Amino acid sequence: MMDLLTRPRPPCPACASTDVLPILYGLPKAGVKGSMLAPSPDDEVALGGCRVAPDAPAWKCRACRHGFGTLAERSPGLFTE
Repeated sequence: MMDLLTRPRPPCPACASTDVLPILYGLPKAGVKGSMLAPSPDDEVALGGCRVAPDAPAWKCRACRHGFGTLAERSPGLFTE
């Protein structure tokens, strides 16, 4: 996860904003509540839900809320056969 927070983030193709978050997929741990499930201006990631697929959006723009890129592009070794 640290890699997601430190790697360069692409600009939004819809509005050109550079205020972009990586989207994190998967189920939160049992008992997680509060700020982890409710977005805030200080969030470092956007929650993407449980669907982890190669074509799922990898980035989310804070300015226009556009999801873009793919997990397969962001994490090339994640989806191997």
